[in-house]
Amino acid sequence: LIVLASLQLLFLMAEQRNLTTIIQFKMLFGAREYSV
Repeated sequence: LIVLASLQLLFLMAEQRNLTTIIQFKMLFGAREYSV
């Protein structure tokens, strides 16, 4: 469910063309994956 919600947020941000937030989310999720 968390993944689906994150994808929905990414799509919404993409529509708003908010590249900075998308990059931040990618960094956060990437860090979580590496940390695990």
